Amino acid sequence: MSALSHLWRLLLATSEVAVRHRYHALWHGD
Repeated sequence: MSALSHLWRLLLATSEVAVRHRYHALWHGD
């Protein structure tokens, strides 16, 4: 269970970084 939780947390972190990067690029018109 802890392994699955860790994987889920990693997935969430990755998606968060991707979304944040996309918004950053959008705001700066890149």
